[in-house]
Amino acid sequence: MRETSILVATAVAALLIPLAFLVLVAVAGGRRWRGREPGRRLTGVIVLLGGLALGTFLLLSDLLLAVPFLVVAAGVVRSLLRSGRRREAGWHVVGIALPWTVQSAAYVAIGGDGDAGPPDLALSAARLLGGLAVVVAGLSLATRGDATAAPNPAAPRGQPGSRAVGNVAAAILEPGSVGPFPLSAVAALVVFVAVWIVVPLAVSAVASRRTLPIDPGVASVALAALLSAVLGTEAWIRAMPPRSRRAFEALSWLGEWELATLRNHGIREVPTDRQTALRWLAANPASSTEPDVVARLRIDVLALVGRFDEARTLAERLPAATPEDRFRRVSAFDWVDWSAGGNGTLPEMEAVAGEIIPADGDPRLRAEVSIAVARARRRLADGRTAPRDAIDPLLEVRERLGRLADGQVGRALRRRLLIRIVAVEAAVGALLLVLGQV
Repeated sequence: MRETSILVATAVAALLIPLAFLVLVAVAGGRRWRGREPGRRLTGVIVLLGGLALGTFLLLSDLLLAVPFLVVAAGVVRSLLRSGRRREAGWHVVGIALPWTVQSAAYVAIGGDGDAGPPDLALSAARLLGGLAVVVAGLSLATRGDATAAPNPAAPRGQPGSRAVGNVAAAILEPGSVGPFPLSAVAALVVFVAVWIVVPLAVSAVASRRTLPIDPGVASVALAALLSAVLGTEAWIRAMPPRSRRAFEALSWLGEWELATLRNHGIREVPTDRQTALRWLAANPASSTEPDVVARLRIDVLALVGRFDEARTLAERLPAATPEDRFRRVSAFDWVDWSAGGNGTLPEMEAVAGEIIPADGDPRLRAEVSIAVARARRRLADGRTAPRDAIDPLLEVRERLGRLADGQVGRALRRRLLIRIVAVEAAVGALLLVLGQV
């Protein structure tokens, strides 16, 4: 009887804790939408509740279903630690470990009264000790406070002084996150859960009244996967707060044009980290006849792997016949020098951009977005400016773009997100079918 009470309490907690988490995320998200900070205390509670929700869910999950969530949790904690946010990482760890620790303590208690056999008691005691160890480790991490370090150009992304690739993109997403939880991802997750609950029930109700042409389980999985992918993608896009959205629109307007230009020259892969950069360089050897657009990409890739002398030599060969050519050339030098730890060539970029006419033409606007990115990069690396403030240059240039960048979030993300989410949903559905959960 007491074991049943523990299971009922676990089920109730699995319902109430995620609900409390979503309510507080909605409150904090509302503040983000209004351009306000959620506050350290509210963020800490949300981080703890997020861990509690995950830990409670793990108690009710099969092992195969639990593994992906554990991988996600480990990734969240690792990301927080890399950015020096030890307090949030610690509270998240505590939240994950606390449910199984409390449940194990309850089983040990009833085992001591003779309601559970010795093997159950030994297992519960082992789980209790393991849970307590993780909780203590999490509390120790949280009470140490966030890491502070002097600005360092070689620091990982998100740390003071870092000049790593992706800093600006991460800063754009920061106003759309509460702690480690992106509002877009939370909105999509809510849609996924709702669809996967409603669709199987609806299919089952239909199957009880009429014969379906395919197995009801297969029909539920196929329909839920497709519907949740479509609705989840839209939820992801529309949940992005205005500040993140407008900065993203400016950056993406330029980035999508650059990607399209590269695709026109047969380039499908753009490296974003050292390993993919090395593979790209090995697969695409330099040629004296390669187009300038490919040469500019090669300069970026060489800088990404730290081969700065080669990058500078290649930048010197770029044409400078027109103001637009000269801007691209000085931009290449700026990126190489900046990546190497120097001051870059931002003043020269600004001077050359003023020569590109007309002032409202696309080439001039692309130059202004590039300058805004360079300014945001410097604001992030000075060790003083918060990410949400560092993107101000992008917000300013977004006003210049006007209708050109309207709807850019959907154009850039909708197709990519849909393809990836459909693949993930199909895999989840297949796993549920194998486990007999649908």
